[in-house]
Parts: sequence; structure tokens; C-alpha cells
Amino acid sequence: MSEQKFISREKAISKWKHDLWNQPFSIDAINNQVWISGSLVEEFTFSHTSFSTNFFKATVATKRKSGVIDLIPVVAPFNLVNFEKNVKGNFVSINGYFYSRNRLPSEAGSRVCLYVYVKDISFYKLELQLAPLQDIDMVFLRGSVCKPPFYRTTPLNKQITELLLAVNQGYNTSYLMCITWGSVAQHARIFEIGDTVQILGRIQSRYYIKKLSPEHFEERITYEVSVQRLI
Repeated sequence: MSEQKFISREKAISKWKHDLWNQPFSIDAINNQVWISGSLVEEFTFSHTSFSTNFFKATVATKRKSGVIDLIPVVAPFNLVNFEKNVKGNFVSINGYFYSRNRLPSEAGSRVCLYVYVKDISFYKLELQLAPLQDIDMVFLRGSVCKPPFYRTTPLNKQITELLLAVNQGYNTSYLMCITWGSVAQHARIFEIGDTVQILGRIQSRYYIKKLSPEHFEERITYEVSVQRLI
């Protein structure tokens, strides 16, 4: 279990941004970076096998400043979590990237899987901490607009532009929905297919109702990036 000293939320986020721009070059590092910290709401369980490696999944709950809780799925290779048992309820800090892939035939749910791929994880038992731990949810993406932006206003007259970004990670391209608001939405609405966009934001979870047939409906959860600013 790795050790890490927690600092204030503002200092932690400032350090993350500094490290983001000063790390050694790699496609994964430059185009797609996630840092989340929060509580594990379940134990890690088997997810899938890829290239002879077993992967395990769990869900992390992170709290926004407003008090709303986002439930973020995470997937980690066996070597990162195989020694960690009875971790439900523990606080975790995760570095990785936001990933999309087509769902395997054996998996239930919507056609596309969205989750945070874990590159590094630290576990903390809350009862052993001397100071409160900070929930953090930050994502940086650099990608190309791959469909026309969708601009709309809500019944409360809030401006929203939805951007679908194709984020290249070398061996894989993730297609990630990004939601912009207000003045950022006004700017984002003029983007064209192929434009390169860089964003800072957070991953949010959202429930919706899927119509399966005229008589059958199903509640599902999706994940998207709430954009704080374009950079």
C-alpha cells in the first residue's frame, strides 16, 4: 500500500496541473489524464481479460462542492489490486485516464463501456487518518471534435453545448462526451468536425431512462465530462 501525504484541495489541484504540463512526453499522458479520489462503494470484482491480463472493476464515489455525489467506474489490472482485500469503504486516490470501449458480448448494459483506467492507486483506511481526506475529480483531455456540436438551452435558459471528442491514446481511440455550460458553451458551439480541443473538467455520472420497447423502460447510468474551461 503506497503512502501519500494529503494536502488541501486547492494545493493538490494546482500540483496536478503543474505535473500535467511538466511530465515526460507520451501519447497517453498528454492527451488523457484523470485524477480522482473518493470512497470505494464496493469491493473489486473481476471485469474482463485482455491480452492475457485480468482486469478488476469497482466504483468510486466522489463528492462535488455542491454535495452531489458522482459514482465513477474504475478498472484496474490484476497487479495493482490483487493484494488488497476488504477495501469497500476505504478512501482511494487514483491516477489514470478516461477510457471507452465496445462492450463485450458477455457484458450486460449499454453498447459502450466508459470507465477510468487505473495506472496508479493508493488505499487509505479512514479511521487511521489524522486529517480529513479530500474528494477530487479532475480530468484533462485533448482530442478532435468528431460530430457537429449540439447546442441547446434548458427550460431555465441555461446554455449547453455537447461535444463528442475522439481522444487518441496510441493503440486506442476513446470517444468521450463533454458538456459545456454558459459562456464556454457559446464558444464551443462554433467548433467544427476535426478541430482540436483541450479541456479541463470533471467526470460526472447521470441517470437516464432507456426505452427498450413501447411498454418496457430501464434506468441506466452514463458518464460524461463536465467542462470547466477550454484551454
